[in-house]
Amino acid sequence: MTGAVYILKESIEGFRRARVSTFISVFAVAFLLVIVGAFLIVTFNLNRILDVIHSRVGIEVFIDNAYDDSQIRELEKQISLLEAVETVEFISKEKAAQVFREEFGSDVFDILEDNPLPSSFRIKLAKEFRTLDEIEQVVKQLQELSGVDDVVYRGNVIQALDKYTRYANIINIVFLVFVFLGSLFMVSNTTRLIINAKKNIIDAMRLVGATRLFLRIPFLIEGIIQGLLGGIIAMLLLYAFVNIFDLKISGLLIVDNYILILLIVTGLLFGFFGSLFATYRFLDK
Repeated sequence: MTGAVYILKESIEGFRRARVSTFISVFAVAFLLVIVGAFLIVTFNLNRILDVIHSRVGIEVFIDNAYDDSQIRELEKQISLLEAVETVEFISKEKAAQVFREEFGSDVFDILEDNPLPSSFRIKLAKEFRTLDEIEQVVKQLQELSGVDDVVYRGNVIQALDKYTRYANIINIVFLVFVFLGSLFMVSNTTRLIINAKKNIIDAMRLVGATRLFLRIPFLIEGIIQGLLGGIIAMLLLYAFVNIFDLKISGLLIVDNYILILLIVTGLLFGFFGSLFATYRFLDK
């Protein structure tokens, strides 16, 4: 009980000994986390929009004109059994002509006596099969089926989506590493100043048999509190900014609450690892 009281007392006392550094550290962490939060919101919405576009980029399978209704139904069954296929929509010759009319403003039958447009299937793939490599594998499977005249898909669009998603994720990771190192530096520097301010007390505690863990705990608590305060401030600032400027746009920009909560957890972790790094580097000297 006495040890717990001492740890709590020393944790609070550390802030008094380095008030200015603690203040700067907390707000520096908060500033970095606000940037992280804004970037996460942008990345989250970009990935969400890309997923929506991905889901709408399907595969169109044109059916051999010689196939009758029963053969078409059998072909549809074969396609639907493929693991990657989520849904199959049959587009009859008549529906294809209607789509042509809606898009080009004229009836195909006004130009030609017969309807030359083939029947087709519009295929939507399961989410895990929407990358370019997976789609190309599915296209090969479809082309091998009897009765398939041609397979069309927008490979260039999918390739561009994959590239932008990959770039966004790489930038996100690099940015998070940068912020982590910045927060690590700020918290560890403040912890170093507190350690120096308490050097005489630390030496006295060592003489009476205090273990390294016992000496470390107050500084770890101080670091966690710094990171936690930085995370809370960042969450409040970002929440206020989003709501004051009414940045939430239905269907386009969504600010998920889990991102705000993640800022607090991230701040806490930054504070813990920053103080842990400082205690291992400066406390054992």
